[in-house]
Amino acid sequence: MAILAVGLAVLSSWLLRTFVPHQELILFFAAVIVVAVYGGMRAALLAILLSVFLQDFLFDQTPFHLDLNLTDIEQAIIFALTAAIVSRLSSARNLMLSRLSRKNAELQAIFDHIPVMLTYIGEDGRFKLVNREWERLLGWSQEEARNPDLDILAECYPDPEYRRYVLDSISSSKTKWADFRTRTRHGNTIDTMWANVRLSDGTTIGIGQDVTNRKQAERALRDAERKYRDIFENARDGIFQTTPDGQFITANSALAKMLGFDSPAELIAARTDIAREHYVNPQRREKFKQLLNAQGFLANFESEAFKKDGSKTWISENVRAVRDQNGAVLYFEGTTQDITERKRAEARSAAFASLARKLSGARTQLDAGIIIAQTARELFGWDACNLDLYDAETDRIQPMLNVDTIDGELVDFTPSIATRTPSPRGRRVIEDGPQLTLRTDPLRFEYGDIPFGDQTRPSASIMAVPVRHSAKVTGLFSIQSYSPRAYDEAALKDLEALADHCGEALSRIRAEQSHVIWITDKNLENVLYINPAYEKIFGRSCESLYQHLNSFLEAVHPEDRAGVEQMLERQRAGEQKPFEYRIVRPDGSVRWILRRSFPIRDNDGQVLRLAGIGQDVTERKRVEAEVRQSEERYRDLVENSRELICVHDLDGLILSANRATLEVLGYDLREFCGKKNLRDLLAPEVRDQFDEYLNRIRRDGVATGLTLLQTSSGERRLLEYYNTVRTEGVAAPVVRAMGRDITEQKQAEKALRASEERYRDLVENSHELICTHALDGTILSANRAGLELLGYDPDEFIGQKNIRDILVPEVRNQFNDYMDRILTEKATSGLMLVQTSSGERRVLEYYNSLRTEGVENPIVRGIARDITERRRAEDALRESEERYRELFENAKDAIYVHDLSGRYVSVNRAAEELSGYRREEIIGKHFSNFVAPIHLKDVRKNLCRKLDDARETAYEVDIITRGRHRVPVEIVSRLIYENGVAVGIQGTARDITERKRAQEALRTFSQRVIEAQEAERQSIARELHDEIGQVLTAVRINLQTVQRSCQTDVCLPHVDESIAIVDEALKRVRELSLELRPSLLDELGLASALRWYVDRYAQRTGIVAQVVNGFEE
Repeated sequence: MAILAVGLAVLSSWLLRTFVPHQELILFFAAVIVVAVYGGMRAALLAILLSVFLQDFLFDQTPFHLDLNLTDIEQAIIFALTAAIVSRLSSARNLMLSRLSRKNAELQAIFDHIPVMLTYIGEDGRFKLVNREWERLLGWSQEEARNPDLDILAECYPDPEYRRYVLDSISSSKTKWADFRTRTRHGNTIDTMWANVRLSDGTTIGIGQDVTNRKQAERALRDAERKYRDIFENARDGIFQTTPDGQFITANSALAKMLGFDSPAELIAARTDIAREHYVNPQRREKFKQLLNAQGFLANFESEAFKKDGSKTWISENVRAVRDQNGAVLYFEGTTQDITERKRAEARSAAFASLARKLSGARTQLDAGIIIAQTARELFGWDACNLDLYDAETDRIQPMLNVDTIDGELVDFTPSIATRTPSPRGRRVIEDGPQLTLRTDPLRFEYGDIPFGDQTRPSASIMAVPVRHSAKVTGLFSIQSYSPRAYDEAALKDLEALADHCGEALSRIRAEQSHVIWITDKNLENVLYINPAYEKIFGRSCESLYQHLNSFLEAVHPEDRAGVEQMLERQRAGEQKPFEYRIVRPDGSVRWILRRSFPIRDNDGQVLRLAGIGQDVTERKRVEAEVRQSEERYRDLVENSRELICVHDLDGLILSANRATLEVLGYDLREFCGKKNLRDLLAPEVRDQFDEYLNRIRRDGVATGLTLLQTSSGERRLLEYYNTVRTEGVAAPVVRAMGRDITEQKQAEKALRASEERYRDLVENSHELICTHALDGTILSANRAGLELLGYDPDEFIGQKNIRDILVPEVRNQFNDYMDRILTEKATSGLMLVQTSSGERRVLEYYNSLRTEGVENPIVRGIARDITERRRAEDALRESEERYRELFENAKDAIYVHDLSGRYVSVNRAAEELSGYRREEIIGKHFSNFVAPIHLKDVRKNLCRKLDDARETAYEVDIITRGRHRVPVEIVSRLIYENGVAVGIQGTARDITERKRAQEALRTFSQRVIEAQEAERQSIARELHDEIGQVLTAVRINLQTVQRSCQTDVCLPHVDESIAIVDEALKRVRELSLELRPSLLDELGLASALRWYVDRYAQRTGIVAQVVNGFEE
């Protein structure tokens, strides 16, 4: 290599000395550098030494003499140092090449084994390089991908339009992820996600992933989300999530409806403090949290809650606490049931069950009134109560019980006045029935409404009902509350039922005070005493009974008389059993009498007299009949209830069950009642709890909770039960059991929890922009979609950027206003104009809210959606709409749109001009108001035809203008569709008055032409027949004269021929005259003329023809 370098230097010097004189040194150095680079240090040094020793021999002038007065050795040293430096540089270059080679090998290994697809695509869209992952997923090899005869993009994306979309993505200067449906070599289609990086030389590097499994999971997730969202929205029970500090996070429609709100959003916005705004008793919230903290789950937590309008409702909650990894409560979630009706039924059942017993002990009407008032206070609560008696005959009110609450104490303010007339409210109750008065603001009483207590304090809620007995108003009962919305219609019905009990009790007591009391001798022969009640009840005088004891038998009902006589004989014999019979009063009314008697004895025990009481029990008999009917109704209610109702003894033996119980458990009545024990119905794993249940029911008289039952088919059902012990009216205590199948409800709760987990994952992977920021605007967190849209890495965005920074400069001054809205209103929404890291401007639609719970310092939760493209589309649509609106309004033809019922929803200016009506007068009107009546049937027929085959229809009608003129128009209309469903008709109406006039003129001219033609035909036919026919006849007569006078054979043949010609001419003239205007047409009409013409045609042509239709002649 050294010898080659020296030779190269010498040869170059000789060859170039002419062109580059005195440059041998430069050429020598070039040779040394070549040797150093390719031969190494040793070769370079050897080349220098050879050159130094051979320079005098090879060159005329020493090329390395630098005129520096250096010796040859010094020059050699300089050259050696130079070679050493060059050689060092060469070694460094070789080392760099070696390292570069290793790096290339490493990058190639990464390129081949990285678990994503990598491509290198040229400017022409052809693949230049692909990695092994690409080969594995798509199926083509490296060589096939680079084959110029194989268009891989066309194979992967056969649809030209879709392929153009892919090419646009590849050639785009923006680097962003895009999803594609890619076909493999084997014909399968997979979901891929690609990001393409456009290089400065026009080539593109592509990075792709197979996201088929993810897409399938997303689709499955969307399906599951939709399914569980449907369950959430359509559940019969309320479903909710709340924060520990008492705010609703989510709620479904059922809960909103249950609490009287129009939507869940309204409920969430309205209830910000659950303890104070939701629960009637705020302490229930604390109890709620204590139990949850202790148990983690809360079942059948019953409370009274406020509805939107301020009224109250009973709810039952099943709730669990959701905690983070550290055990801190994140939120509460659960379900809510409206148990108002059940609570009312329980309260009413308990109150009415004890009411009958209490009223039975009442001896005066005031006692009964106090019992009724106390029961009303237990059921509904009241601040003031008013119970008065009413006499319909005198139309007077007699106060009986007036109570008001003064300083928390009940005070009796019953007035001492004897009677008074009904107040205006009382009059309405008497005449119209129960009255419910509710006011948001306290209500000022009408004059005379409450003549007792604190009349300066206005009431907010009043219930007033009539007290009836046998459909007759005998009193007025009202209760009042100083709280708004304290009562509702259901409470009013219950109060009315309570008043009915009051009426019965008052009537009974009044009747008891008017019993017949009698005393006779021991043989029942003479009446010793009879009180005046006899005359009132029997309608007969006491004197008649004194005169003859058996005279009362005349009042006994004929069917009961024999029984009464036998009863008298038994009493004379010493039997004193009660006896019931009927009497007929003089006015014809029938009454039931209960006769009870007892002996009056002397000191020796001998019977001296008989005494007795005759009680009018007609009302009791009526009530007993009604009770039997009521019992039948309640029996029907129980049998047809959807709740599971049964009775069992204290050992668990089932005594009775309704139809719902049998259907749910799958048993027949005969094999169930008296045969099955409640223990047998429990699932095996909970049967050991049965004894504990029996102990509770025996100890407390009531037991509630959840239990797991097993049906006859082995299916397991979850039951929520409320069981109570009954001891009254039964020989041995029994348990009344009422249950509700909540299996589906629990499944829904489980689905809700699963949905929560999916929601969490969805948020993390949402395409919406989700972030949180501090009150000074510092970004605290952001999801992937937010980072990708704004073009930032997490490290440079989260904790580093401020909301103010990402706003475009001209709107950054609005940041303070935005934060003021957040702090005052707790939430805000609107549009935000942001600027990405690349300077691009994007429009975001956001909804941000303030979060204070579960965080040390308040933060703002932000959810935004990029609507830039949508805004651009809306702007384009608006511009397009303006253009079409201008065309619509300036069209010369009337354009209209009406719905499928025929009512106009839109018309243009031309329609106003055509009809003479203003647009406001047309819109909303039916087309029958404008179409001439004679054409309405045609318009409806075309509308039906259009609805049947959806084709465009065109027809002509007359419309009636505002000036009552008829204008002919041509209608062309078609159906309008929305989401594939016909929603209306769009049409144009063109004024064809001028065209109609032209057509009419054309018809007139045509008629005149036809008439002129007919007249001309008739004239020509007449001329032919009368003029030319007569001339030819004269000629023929003359020729016949010539024929008779001609004696020569020479001229006779010519005369005969001339006569024949004239005859033929006469025949042709006659035929031509008939064809032009047959005389039969004028004389006998069209039918005869036509038959004649057909017969003549048949004779002339030999073709048989006949007239097949008859004509009226």
